[in-house]
This record gives sequence, structure tokens and C-alpha cells, in this order.
Amino acid sequence: MHGEQKSFYPDGKLQALLTYENGKLHGKKALLRSNGDFLEEASYSNGVLDGKYMLRQPNESEVIYHYKENVLNGLHQVYHPLSELFGRVKALEGYFVDGKVEGEISEYNEAGTKVVSTYYRAGLKEGIASVFD
Repeated sequence: MHGEQKSFYPDGKLQALLTYENGKLHGKKALLRSNGDFLEEASYSNGVLDGKYMLRQPNESEVIYHYKENVLNGLHQVYHPLSELFGRVKALEGYFVDGKVEGEISEYNEAGTKVVSTYYRAGLKEGIASVFD
């Protein structure tokens, strides 16, 4: 496979886009709903994840990872399902370094208020964990 592969809904709207180079995913991968909202979006380089990866879960929460050469590296965020009252609200945020959690992981309630803070070093909990009320 080489180049863009597209599939469409019966009404002609884009359903999926995958880009290949010499048989390997290379470039953008996108899966969309019929209304155009992304279900999944990723970037590949010679068959490995490289860059932002977004996935919308069945419960409508959204997960955003960042990869470097197929290993988690960088910002990791999870968003609550879209709320009529609060809009798009972050549920969790943290960082990965070489596939391991590093630094603070913060968790937020549906209103966007921080409710948990946990620190990690090289993927293991280290330090004070706090729960806020």
C-alpha cells in the first residue's frame, strides 16, 4: 500500500483516512463520525506512532497521548464527556518520559476543580499524594 486510503459513509462524507508509504502507516490516520467529529486521530512515521494520538471513548470521554517512536512521551490528558453546563473539562493530566509517568498526575472533577494530585518518578508513585475536597 502506498498513498492515501479513504473510506466514506453512504452519504459521501469521509469516514476514514489512512496514509501509507511502502506498506507502512506514514502520516495521518483519522477515523470520523458521520457528523465529522473525530473518533481517532494519530500521526505515524514509518509504521510507528510519532506525535499526538487522540481517541474518543464510547462514553464520549477523550484521551490524548503523545508518542515518540511508538513510546509514550510528553503530555497525557483525559477529558470528561462534554457537559452542557461546563463544556469541555479536563479529567486528568500528566506527563510521560520514555513510557513512564513522570511528575505530577492531576485529576479533576466534572466542574474542572482539581481533586487529586499524585507524584511519580520513573513510573512509580513517589512523594505526597493529595486528595482535595
